[in-house]
Amino acid sequence: MVRGVRVSTGPYGGLPPVRSFGFKAMARHRRQGDGRTPRPTANAHTGASERGWRGQRHSVFLILILLAALTAAGLAAGVWLWPVGWDPLPAPDLAAGLGEISLGGGPVSAEARSLARVSPELAEVAALKREVLDAARRLVNDFPTDPAALAVTAQLQYRLGNSARALECWQECLRFDPGFLDAHFKMALITAERGDYHQATAHYRDLLAAAPGTLHALTGLAEVLVNLGETQEAIALLQQARQIDAASPGVLMVLGQALLQTEQYTLAKQSYEQVLHLAPGNTRAYHGMATACARLGLADQARQYREQYEKLRVAEKTAYPDPGGVQRDLQSMRQCAALVHQAAADVYTAHGRSREAADHWRKAARADAGDVASREALVAICRQEQKTEEALKLLAELCQLQPENPRYVLLRGSLLAQQDRFDEAERAFLEACRLAPQRGAGYAALAQLYWRDDRRLEEAVTLARKAVELEPAGRSYAILSEVLARSGDAGGARRASEQAISLEPDNAEYRRHAQTLSARP
Repeated sequence: MVRGVRVSTGPYGGLPPVRSFGFKAMARHRRQGDGRTPRPTANAHTGASERGWRGQRHSVFLILILLAALTAAGLAAGVWLWPVGWDPLPAPDLAAGLGEISLGGGPVSAEARSLARVSPELAEVAALKREVLDAARRLVNDFPTDPAALAVTAQLQYRLGNSARALECWQECLRFDPGFLDAHFKMALITAERGDYHQATAHYRDLLAAAPGTLHALTGLAEVLVNLGETQEAIALLQQARQIDAASPGVLMVLGQALLQTEQYTLAKQSYEQVLHLAPGNTRAYHGMATACARLGLADQARQYREQYEKLRVAEKTAYPDPGGVQRDLQSMRQCAALVHQAAADVYTAHGRSREAADHWRKAARADAGDVASREALVAICRQEQKTEEALKLLAELCQLQPENPRYVLLRGSLLAQQDRFDEAERAFLEACRLAPQRGAGYAALAQLYWRDDRRLEEAVTLARKAVELEPAGRSYAILSEVLARSGDAGGARRASEQAISLEPDNAEYRRHAQTLSARP
């Protein structure tokens, strides 16, 4: 896997995978019996039948005790005993198996209640897990031939630790669209993780053939080639990658590995130094620095870097306690759920199903209290549907999440102004000016507010002129023209209007305003 490279090709980049049990064994366990006490089979010897049934009961009790013990051990280890491994492929025989398990309630409700009593946090994790799996399944059912829909399931299965199923689903994506680049990249990652470097090389080359100069593909192929011992080609690819982004820690990290293999220890040390400058917490870079310094005979430096490497490695083990490096915590699952619902919303939006898209955006925002993207999308939807109060609530949340972002404050002020909530709108626009004193938008908005309410017109003119000075755009001149016209400066209003049209000649609104000014005496 390309470590240290920030990849944004999929909806779940950066989240650690979460392992899970398959659903088939759990389904079989639930399908046994109808919940009633089984009766003993008729026997020629009645006494033997009674004794056999008592023995069966004792066996059942022992099995139940054993299952309880295993469940408790699983909970202590953070294992989720829920049916989550349904097959993502929409083939008829596989789809039939999906109906055996209810992901939204029914057979799992008793277990959910039991887990909630033991650990409410783990119960929420399990509920979110069922929710995202159900969302991904519905998406595939709605759009069975859309690679983007299949990709959501593929990436989710990968993040849940089911790389084999993920690989199958990525292959299905390519069956429907051979040019689906994300599938090539993710299949390259999975096969590289499995140690199948030749297959990973083929996927990376397919990706580069379709999209030459893709940074993460160049870096990934170079790392695979380093593992295969083909360092000269790897170094050539990394030099090409550096022309795209000379400051990429991922590129520099793999370059350091290649230089170590070719015994260019001084250059390797320089590469790792750049990585640590750009990403001081990169654990592998400290290991590489220790190795390079040791080869150069710099024993003291090698020791220092090795000690720092061990500290970071221990810290990583603490954060990711289980052997697979999987962090099973509520926050990770909330983030995963948000990303799944975001991806689902994008797919539904692409198919013109805005109602389902909005539903997924809301679920994403609910799952992750820090999710900005979903709240932004919901604000846009609420504005289209004229749900102003909900939009204001979402904007208030965004302002809390990013208090230094003037864009949210400006939009909130605009919605408040539309509701004639002058004082609140004024405070919002003043805050926008404070957050971005060198941008004209806040001053222009404040000027409009004062002009429309016929308050402090002289100050409105001053603010509009300041907005033009800071950002001489068509919108700024248009607002200045409106303010000057309201204050009685007809000549200044016409000149500002002409300037706005010269900057945006196709703007119909500006032309209508100019006609209105021309009609005045």
